[in-house]
Amino acid sequence: MVVLGIQVKMEVQEQAWADERPIWPGRGGKRTEPQTGGDDGSMAAGNTGHGRTSPAMRPAGPSQAGRGSASGGQRSRPRRISYEHDSDEATTSPIALMEKIGGCRDLSSLDQVLADYGPRFNYRHVSSAMTKIVKLHRRQEVDMAQEMVQDLSVLALRELDSMDGGPISSVLWALAKVGGPVNPTLVQRILVRTKKELASFNAHDISNLVWAIATLRAPSNDLILEIVNAAERSLPQFEAQALSNTLWALATMEVPLDASFLEGWIECAVFKLPGFNAQALSNSLWAAAKLGIEDKDFIATWLSEAKLKLPAFNEQALSNSLLVTAKLGIKDEAFIAAWLGEAKPRLPGFNAQDLANSLWAVAKLGIQDEAFIAAWFSVAKQKLPGFNAQELSNTLWATAKLGIVDEAFIATWLSVAKLKLPGFNAQELSNTLWAAANLGIKDEAFTASCLRVAKLKLPEFTAQALSNTLWAADKLGIEDEVFIAAWLSVAKLKLPGFNAQELSNTLWAAANLGIQDEAFIAAWLSEAKLKLPGFNGQNLSNTLWAADKLGIEDKAFIAAWLSEAKLKLPAFNPLDVRQVATAIASSESWNIDTGFRNMIKARLG
Repeated sequence: MVVLGIQVKMEVQEQAWADERPIWPGRGGKRTEPQTGGDDGSMAAGNTGHGRTSPAMRPAGPSQAGRGSASGGQRSRPRRISYEHDSDEATTSPIALMEKIGGCRDLSSLDQVLADYGPRFNYRHVSSAMTKIVKLHRRQEVDMAQEMVQDLSVLALRELDSMDGGPISSVLWALAKVGGPVNPTLVQRILVRTKKELASFNAHDISNLVWAIATLRAPSNDLILEIVNAAERSLPQFEAQALSNTLWALATMEVPLDASFLEGWIECAVFKLPGFNAQALSNSLWAAAKLGIEDKDFIATWLSEAKLKLPAFNEQALSNSLLVTAKLGIKDEAFIAAWLGEAKPRLPGFNAQDLANSLWAVAKLGIQDEAFIAAWFSVAKQKLPGFNAQELSNTLWATAKLGIVDEAFIATWLSVAKLKLPGFNAQELSNTLWAAANLGIKDEAFTASCLRVAKLKLPEFTAQALSNTLWAADKLGIEDEVFIAAWLSVAKLKLPGFNAQELSNTLWAAANLGIQDEAFIAAWLSEAKLKLPGFNGQNLSNTLWAADKLGIEDKAFIAAWLSEAKLKLPAFNPLDVRQVATAIASSESWNIDTGFRNMIKARLG
């Protein structure tokens, strides 16, 4: 962006991905990007750092039953199993008992079998019953299903030493699928048993196991690496859903994966992507992005399959799919056209996060579809009160990036954001000020509130956030001396972390604001001297212009600047050249040699 003849880097920090959980079909659950530089900014897929600032992407996770309990922990059915074997001589054979479990067509009939025969269950009955609960229970029966699983957990503990791969993975999988309170002793003992029996796990068992460990956030430590090794050996036997679930789980747990595993997974996935359903496609791309997979064959095949299956994507998966393609820098016109056609009529079903993520992705990809954007603003305006701090910040950033000035939307945004400013983190505050400056929003009450909150959080600002904030302060005409003093105090300590662009932008903004802080300028010069080789033509030009305006006469710095400028002068654009010529003419004390002056004159023509 060019402001007062100076191009300023526009950046926004993106969300890191460390705190994500699967989303269940009921759209419960909640919230995901790294510091990349350039005009989109960043942090690091997508919740570390300050925890949230880029789009928070929620992986949909394998198809789930509803989670949580509406009963607040109270049982909706009495505990019906006596865990001591009865004395009745009449017995039911293990095969007949398995048939009874398999023959149940609803949760109540299974519950009756559990009540009548639970004490006689062996390990296969336990795992079969748990799997059956997952398949049978309806959304309104979550409480009952969770209580039945709790009862079966007692039996699972009793039978655990008899279990091998299949039953072990089925029990842990059912615990994760049904949700609710989980017996930590059972989980820990299952993991110990898993380590002993890992050789007996087949591909399906491994996929269910790793997914359950990720969903339950079970502390698996070194075991997960052994599971990854077992998974790598079995990858050719993984079905489509298992491939997607496994990569999702490993990405969720941030397991370090070596190249051989990733290459093996990609090879299998490319071949089997036609078998991925919409959710598996969405989850696999999310995981691939988080793990840094940028394989062209995988992405091309993924885009081809996703285009065909977009109508089956739910709103969350739609939002995530565009978000991840934006994170990966994929701008496939055919996919984008198909996505816009599918998403536009479904925007009313997008929640706050889906809306914020979608507009962020549209902005990052530079999509200028007037019909979609108009529809987006129409829907989002109504839902703004439900946006959290991150979503508000990202939305204003995207609006500024797209260059859209919708006064009614901005007015609503300001009214909502004013109330939620205390919840904005450092990066969100910086991004908001940057976006407000780009949009020309000069709401004194909002700006004052923003500065009050930012002042308290300045120590948490990154180098990029500090640089962008000072630039925004200049653009917004902020003359808050207390804030500027606090900014200088923090920035002085963090200057070693500033890159070339941030150093250049900072001195430019300081010059425009008339900041004459000798200690800060001395620290800036010391740092900039070391990093001048990284300055591009624009940075060098902006820096000399600011040095002239601030009256900087540091001969060593000017000499170092001149040395770099001579090498890079061919890369200076006409504006850079004119700016340098003006600064040189204004500061005769710099002793710029005749040779360089002649080079500038030649470029001016």
